[in-house]
Amino acid sequence: MEPRRVAKALARRLPEIVLALGWVFTLALQAGIVGEVFVTGDAGVKYILMKNYAAGRFVHDLDFPSEEWAARLWRDGLCPIEYPARVQVRGRSMLFYHFLFPLLSAVPYRLFGYRGLYILPLLTTWFLWWSVHRACRALAFHPLTASLTLAALIFGSPMTYYSAAFWEHAPAWFLATSGLMLVTISLAPERSMKSRSYLGGLLIASSALLREETLIIAALVAFLATISLWARWRLMRDAQWPYLMAGLVTGAFVFGVVNVAVYGHPLGIHAVATLASDEWGGAPPLAILRASMASLLRHFPLSIIVPPACLLFLWKRESAQFRRGLAWCLISLGIILLIPPIVRYEGGRQWGPRYILFSVPLIVMAAGLIVEWARRRRRPALVVAPIVACVAWGAWINTPGMTRSLFHNYKTRMIPLRYVQSVSTPAFAVNHQFVAQDLVAALDRQQFFLTKSPEQLNALSRALHRQGWRSHLLLCHTLHAFAPFIGEPDRVRLSAAEYVKLGYVGRYAAYRATILSGD
Repeated sequence: MEPRRVAKALARRLPEIVLALGWVFTLALQAGIVGEVFVTGDAGVKYILMKNYAAGRFVHDLDFPSEEWAARLWRDGLCPIEYPARVQVRGRSMLFYHFLFPLLSAVPYRLFGYRGLYILPLLTTWFLWWSVHRACRALAFHPLTASLTLAALIFGSPMTYYSAAFWEHAPAWFLATSGLMLVTISLAPERSMKSRSYLGGLLIASSALLREETLIIAALVAFLATISLWARWRLMRDAQWPYLMAGLVTGAFVFGVVNVAVYGHPLGIHAVATLASDEWGGAPPLAILRASMASLLRHFPLSIIVPPACLLFLWKRESAQFRRGLAWCLISLGIILLIPPIVRYEGGRQWGPRYILFSVPLIVMAAGLIVEWARRRRRPALVVAPIVACVAWGAWINTPGMTRSLFHNYKTRMIPLRYVQSVSTPAFAVNHQFVAQDLVAALDRQQFFLTKSPEQLNALSRALHRQGWRSHLLLCHTLHAFAPFIGEPDRVRLSAAEYVKLGYVGRYAAYRATILSGD
């Protein structure tokens, strides 16, 4: 075959080549997962739920120890999992996270062990890429444009990180993005479009069963579709309005019914915990918004195109393609501006602002529309070059960055778990629930007690003495140390026990306690 024909054939297949490279990259990220440890402690809490379901028990509570003395200590404030990871709901000690993702992960876990926990995030990440790839084909993007769009999503954004994290974000992103593509892209006959609009709305609203903030996206889509119809902007003219609204309402109804049945509130466990506590939303909403936007720009430089893209699409809105792009950009802006102040949380340990990464597929598709428009003009470099530069910069930040972050995170979190599993002492004191959440894989073998003061340590030592134990271990999170453990001294003497520092286990200082008295 002639080299020119080979080059043309490869160019036509370039989007599939980018997808294949992405698949290889995500499989390489899986190699960093070394055991039953997680990128954050909240995933550890979801792991506890998943273990309940994998054992055939559909319960959403934290199981208390079977020994009465240990259960009494937990009830007296030494439970290793506390608010906000554990909340009281109708007299039950329920874990803070929705049941669906742990439930869906239970069967792969039973089949494949801890590796099975990452099957759903990995597969739904791939499905998300395929959804964007199909959208590029439906819009007749040039292979180079489609390849750039996919490269921006796979290598130039933080989303790929979550394919190797035990979190429900990837499945929720896939459902919401697939729904939005069905709603905003229609090159199908009218009859087919009615069913596509209904299915799209259903997928968008149903994704809230995995991530509640997608209800905001459903509301944005409903609002934009209604305003577009009323003002005759025709931003979403292909989505049959009654069928779209019916899909959104059906998904929201299912969400509410499921949550009422399980948690007694239509908005689910997070709403119950939020309404029951005055600890919610400590940071000012504007501060959270600024932090989220700065993080998005830092981890996903292509997001800088959203404001100028809105102006371009508005200016050229006589084009059906640009009306579609305007809808994507307006939904993206709504996600970026509304979700952080409503959620009132920056996200903790994460790679990129995970609450607003729903905007990423829409932004890369909007960028693809701009590249296609510029490609047909005589001087596209002025428009295309900044987009290519943003994608390249995002790939430079994310591809090596997320790899280092994941590998380092899993490796360091595995150190204390291996230590705990290797020692024979059945009782561990921890000074913060973050420590216990890192060690949830050992909960079925060892007892953990949360001790946040010398008085609680003494109470634990006396209770252990009454059970015939003469020593126990303390793992101290150095960032949350209380006096007299501040500064990690080599020896600490309390009224009921003397603590000798053994060294560091990962990021925790380990102490052996010799119990002095049971009085």
